[in-house]
Amino acid sequence: MGNETLFNVGLPKWRRVMKRLDRTGVIRINCDVLPTWMGAVIVFTDTPYFALTDKSGHFKLDQLPAGEYDIEVWHERLGARQQRLVVSVHASAHVEVIYSREKPS
Repeated sequence: MGNETLFNVGLPKWRRVMKRLDRTGVIRINCDVLPTWMGAVIVFTDTPYFALTDKSGHFKLDQLPAGEYDIEVWHERLGARQQRLVVSVHASAHVEVIYSREKPS
């Protein structure tokens, strides 16, 4: 999902709108009426293996089966980074994702 508009509805305090989102990706919810700083991000994934980082940027994926994985790390302002991860049986795996000041590709 790029910059397409999935829906555009007014939401006064008394109104609730429900929309079905049926594909994976990142959905940005923006307010184009004052206050313009209000917004949200929703990330849809089709795997049970996902995590949110803590305030230090650390995360943990429990119960990840042994194997090779292409992981994607996503940051609201810095974009996505992909990396290969190898998980061995009965072992912990460590991954470090570094964001530079350069704009993501």
